[in-house]
Amino acid sequence: MKKAFLFICGIIVGVVLTIITVVIINKVNSYDNVIELFETEGSCMDETSFKVFHVLGSGDALAKENNYDFFNPLGLMVLFLVEDGPYYDGQVIQVPSSDYCVKQIGIYRYTTARNIDRTVPVVAIRKKD
Repeated sequence: MKKAFLFICGIIVGVVLTIITVVIINKVNSYDNVIELFETEGSCMDETSFKVFHVLGSGDALAKENNYDFFNPLGLMVLFLVEDGPYYDGQVIQVPSSDYCVKQIGIYRYTTARNIDRTVPVVAIRKKD
């Protein structure tokens, strides 16, 4: 009876250790969505209109260039931080006047639902220099 109890306890401990090991390996191999902000802003971009296609849980918005053409059918994809929000799906974000422009202030790395790693610029509407 004692040997059977020790055998069953050994199996249970082995299963628990295996599960813990798998969880740790998955945590090490995967990374969360990462936003890296630059110390200095980039120069002005030519794009003046973007359409939000997805709002993240944080309130930040993934958007595509609204003025795409034949040579760039997908348009530029960017992330607007919630500081300029709030945002909603389908919203068109316009640069308010010629005194302002879109500047890159960082990069955003994330993994899509199809397990594809993506990197897009983080942008903000700022006054021209």
